[in-house]
Amino acid sequence: MRPIEQHISKLFVPESSAKWRAGVCQPSCDPASDIQRPAVHEHPLAAACKGGDVEQLRTLLDGATDAVVAPWSEHAKSPTPLVIAVLRDHRACAELLIASRPRRDLNASCGSDLRTALHVCCALGNVEITKTLVAKRVFLCKPDAHGRSPLFIACMADQPECASVLLAAGVNVEQPMYQNITPLYVASAKGALRCVSLLCEAGARVNAPVGQRDGGGGWGWTRPLTPMLAASQARAGLTHPAPRPNP
Repeated sequence: MRPIEQHISKLFVPESSAKWRAGVCQPSCDPASDIQRPAVHEHPLAAACKGGDVEQLRTLLDGATDAVVAPWSEHAKSPTPLVIAVLRDHRACAELLIASRPRRDLNASCGSDLRTALHVCCALGNVEITKTLVAKRVFLCKPDAHGRSPLFIACMADQPECASVLLAAGVNVEQPMYQNITPLYVASAKGALRCVSLLCEAGARVNAPVGQRDGGGGWGWTRPLTPMLAASQARAGLTHPAPRPNP
């Protein structure tokens, strides 16, 4: 596995529900495994992106066959050609796809995490492709299967440059995961100080409550957690169990 794939695999690694740390559940699914698993009906552009073959990719796009111009499947199990190009760090292929494909395809979700190309860029810290996608006016706040926005992923992966690009584009600084887990909370819990600074400058609330009392026998907390509490625990080397959704 390439180093860049190993990096993102750590962010999308399956873990049991018992391993919840610092107020955020660990992401599931390994995008690299999606690439290694052969697809039954692979998109014609995917093979060119896997090999980083820009000329072959350009030839396919110029040919404009029905198979090539067909929309990318939303919620497909296999990664889209753009996600493959980003994950394998084939920047030229990614930029060619962004320039030639409609926004509908650039916003397509894929894999069991329903991640978009922008989610993967933010996980890897690919600032240039992130800027290109923002300039193309893709949907910047689309959540994945766990409710995480691209900004949330950037803060979770401690990628302040990508977070800065998204914040400059006007994304919702407090778009939460479930139970109001915000980007500031996860950045504080991870000790991502530059992300914390960017979020605070953008107006994120340091005392926004996370995980309220559920009043029953569920998994709710008896007191709210806050980004400030998460930051204090991170500095002390402590972790706090995550607020879990009700059964």
